[in-house]
Amino acid sequence: MVKTETEIQFDNLVSKVIYPHFKAIGYKKTGSNFRYYDNDNGFGKIVSFQKSRFYSKDHINFAVNVGLYLNDFEFYLTGKKSAEKFTEVVCAVRYRTGKLMGDLDTWYDLNADTNIAELQKRLEQHFLNYIIPYLDKIKTRDDIINELILESTYGYPVIARIKTLYHNGQREKALNILKSEYRGATEVMKKWLDNLNLELTKMPNA
Repeated sequence: MVKTETEIQFDNLVSKVIYPHFKAIGYKKTGSNFRYYDNDNGFGKIVSFQKSRFYSKDHINFAVNVGLYLNDFEFYLTGKKSAEKFTEVVCAVRYRTGKLMGDLDTWYDLNADTNIAELQKRLEQHFLNYIIPYLDKIKTRDDIINELILESTYGYPVIARIKTLYHNGQREKALNILKSEYRGATEVMKKWLDNLNLELTKMPNA
């Protein structure tokens, strides 16, 4: 299928403008994703370009998502471990560029009227000033565990979060989160939490 000029410009921004910054530090590109994976330690980092489904091939509206991956978090979430093929949606910690910039919901617009030079400059500035410095700080599994501790439970699969913390040496913090989740929980959720509490108390801390 022949690509539109807008699609070609989008591909150029992803592949020729942004990806070289990541290729130099060991990331691999798959489609519109840049992925780094440490096979020995079961963790990874990903950058994912998300197109809005409400636009067209001639008008692309997109955001940039960042994810921090732990293979055990994915297992507690889905029962699988994708390893080097992991996606952003199964990451233990997930951010949009705007979150790293101070809770601004940041999207980028690309169409026939877009000033490509200005868009490229804006996108590169956001990567160089916010995304790459954030990802550079994440060097180990423990760094991701610390990010998982800092994040609020809102928007996270809380049971996978609690299990991951518990089995990665953060038993007290995991149990505190478990306790806090009972507040305002539905009856169905309370049953899940009860089962989780029972499961954790029967297993030693990893």
